[in-house]
Amino acid sequence: MKTLLFIFAISFVCIVEAQSSLFVRQYSFPQTAYFLEDVSKISFSGSEMNVEKTGGEVDVYNLSDIRYLNFENLATENEAREEIESTDVRCYPNPVKETLNFEFADQENHKIEIIDFQGKLVYVVEMNGENAKVNFSGFPKGLYLCRISNGNNTVTKKVIKN
Repeated sequence: MKTLLFIFAISFVCIVEAQSSLFVRQYSFPQTAYFLEDVSKISFSGSEMNVEKTGGEVDVYNLSDIRYLNFENLATENEAREEIESTDVRCYPNPVKETLNFEFADQENHKIEIIDFQGKLVYVVEMNGENAKVNFSGFPKGLYLCRISNGNNTVTKKVIKN
């Protein structure tokens, strides 16, 4: 019976330790722990941090009183997009003056989005399984991001316009 209880205790501790957690340590108060599954939102407003729990209760912390925040066992996922191998897409010349060429290793449909340095989408084209040419002659000089996607897969390339 003692062995079974010991195994249960170890199993319980392992399960608890695997949960994602947030620890808030203040200068004048003991540490507060949250399981992230019980937190619906963490927001910052003025000089305060608000931790909203799934039940609707909100804990408010003054930022000047917070000694540290610590996240444990935190994992993030991005299931929606995977990266295209950079060797599957070739864009040249870089730097570009007039025409930027895109060559694809596959014959899938591709969407090309050109984003300027300020984050503004300046050009979009969808290609039906063929290579592409984008006229850069009307774009101002600077750094651009070319986001190429083929459904679920995406790659981003940096391009300089001279």
